[in-house]
Amino acid sequence: MKNILVIGAGLSASSMLRYFCQNAKKEGWYIKVGDQNGDLAKSKVAGCEQSEGFQLNGLDPKEREPLIEWADLVISMLPAAHHIEVAKDCIRLKTNLITPSYISDAMKDLDQQVKDEGILIMNEMGVDPGIDHMSAKKILDEVEEDGGKMQFLNLLQEV
Repeated sequence: MKNILVIGAGLSASSMLRYFCQNAKKEGWYIKVGDQNGDLAKSKVAGCEQSEGFQLNGLDPKEREPLIEWADLVISMLPAAHHIEVAKDCIRLKTNLITPSYISDAMKDLDQQVKDEGILIMNEMGVDPGIDHMSAKKILDEVEEDGGKMQFLNLLQEV
């Protein structure tokens, strides 16, 4: 079984957690979701047998380190400024990490350490904004194909 730790269960994590829960049994995943709001973390994985949600202060190294050590993969959904500390823990504990944020200079500075430890740290690589734009265009095209008309308001215009 592969152990996945998700740090942060906010709105941005919803689709990912739904996917993980739908595929956990088939893929052999166990998912732990920690968030400062333990009830939110529990609700995001409710009904998923191979998961648990709990309260976690993801900014506290003493709380996150044992969980990172347990995990095969960590996904940090914390605000971008906090990924670097999670990354340093992952390097020290030899655990793979994914973040949804662009690569900061501080993260770039960890490149050799990551390679030396033989782990993977993957950050946002610019694909997502393109996918978002293509999805929006697809929806606009479908509305127009169905006879709808898009009306855009100039919210900066004086009323």
